[in-house]
Amino acid sequence: MSETSTRKAKAAETSEEGVVAYLREHSDFFDHHPELLEHLTLKHASGSAVSLIERQIEVIRSRNHQLQQRLATLLETARENENRVMHLNSLARALIASTTPAEVLQGLETCLTRDFGVDALFLGIKILGDNTPETTPVKGLRYLAGEDPVLVSYENFFRMGQVECGGLAAEQANLLFPNWKKSKPLRSAALVPLGKPSTMGMLALASVDADHFQSDMGTMFLELMADLVAASLRDLFEQVPAATE
Repeated sequence: MSETSTRKAKAAETSEEGVVAYLREHSDFFDHHPELLEHLTLKHASGSAVSLIERQIEVIRSRNHQLQQRLATLLETARENENRVMHLNSLARALIASTTPAEVLQGLETCLTRDFGVDALFLGIKILGDNTPETTPVKGLRYLAGEDPVLVSYENFFRMGQVECGGLAAEQANLLFPNWKKSKPLRSAALVPLGKPSTMGMLALASVDADHFQSDMGTMFLELMADLVAASLRDLFEQVPAATE
């Protein structure tokens, strides 16, 4: 490109920027010069030319559609949260009525499978020393002490005390859910610590759906659920400590 052509290109670019800046500052320009609208055309996506007004209508319709989609998403989220709150209330009522850890587990199993789409659950309670309650073994309920494989395998989980969600490996499923004999394997899980600041136990929820519990999912309702369970257990028997560290 010659020097003259370069100067012309720069001048045209500067002039165009000036027009843009002017129209930004004078948004009512076409109100004062409506006759210019008849001479302005814009290329449509199909290639045909449309008037500026038609293009503006198209843009407004597109934005309106986007806003409607966002509103629909917000409404759906609100409905889901409302349902979760109602389900938590149902769970709280079941836990309040429980008189033993086994009944706590039964209330959890009933509410979580019915309302939260959970296929299997595990409730592990940490016990100090040899204070394991002498009770009839209950499927899904385990008292954790000493060198229990769950305490060893999930040492970091108990130390950090944070909710963990995501895929469930076969060896993890066999450790937490040894009685699972269904045709479909458990593929995702949420590990929820019970009690803070120190972890008094673990609530593990599992699903055959690999996408049911995801690593980036929100954990607020899981944490609220854990608070309900921990409070219920502490009220039932003294040998479940508030702190085990």
